[in-house]
Amino acid sequence: MGEDVNKQRRKDTIDKIEGQIDRVEEIIGKLLEDIDMEMITPLDKLNVAIKFMAQHARLISLKNSVEIDEPANREVTLFTVLQKHLRGETTDGT
Repeated sequence: MGEDVNKQRRKDTIDKIEGQIDRVEEIIGKLLEDIDMEMITPLDKLNVAIKFMAQHARLISLKNSVEIDEPANREVTLFTVLQKHLRGETTDGT
């Protein structure tokens, strides 16, 4: 019976996370609706994109860790590497 309770809790948690992911995506869409992207500098676009990507990656990682019941660091690691690359930082220590 304990396993069934854990499965239900995991499912409930996944449902909540998916709701948050949907909500974040909805908010991003609403925020971007009225913005004239031509008026935003490329650097500002990059900064905003990185912030949204970070939130999205955290939610996806959390969802994955709950689904498989173990930490899912791959997405966070990939995001960190991408973030450093976009900032022009090296990831090999040079």
